[in-house]
Amino acid sequence: MTRTLWFLFFPLLVLLAGCGYHRPGVGDNLGEVRTLRIPLFANETYEPYLENELTNAITERFLRTRRWRLVETPDAADAVFSGTVSSYRSVPVSFDRNDNILEYRSEMTVSAVLRSSDEGRVLWKGKASWSEEYPGLLDKGRQEDQETEAIRAIAERIAEELYFRLADNF
Repeated sequence: MTRTLWFLFFPLLVLLAGCGYHRPGVGDNLGEVRTLRIPLFANETYEPYLENELTNAITERFLRTRRWRLVETPDAADAVFSGTVSSYRSVPVSFDRNDNILEYRSEMTVSAVLRSSDEGRVLWKGKASWSEEYPGLLDKGRQEDQETEAIRAIAERIAEELYFRLADNF
């Protein structure tokens, strides 16, 4: 009986041990990097202040972990995590029967790169994009506030996505 159980469970154990499963954000592919510098991301769009919102969200995301320590001076960093907001747009997506805009969708795409500080060698490179809907309102001030909130939500989501991709080295 024990021999039969051994033959049944041994292949299962081999499969589980070799599947490569790990929790997100705990990979060790960038083990030599201990300190990071995150300069202000570039903004190639016409929408002002996206780079500030995104850089703040990325910095906050990296500060929530103890995996890397953030530093401000280039000499103290093992690597530099930088990037560019390459596109942003806000388009109407739904209308009422009188063709009034009911809802907008904001979309942002970001390219990011991690380079070693000493050689400038690319350690990781990736892109992330996200979209968020917000209501179209008659009060344009309130509508701009809604767009700002959508931009903030997009920046936080992209920061999360870039962090996990970098941590897992996808």
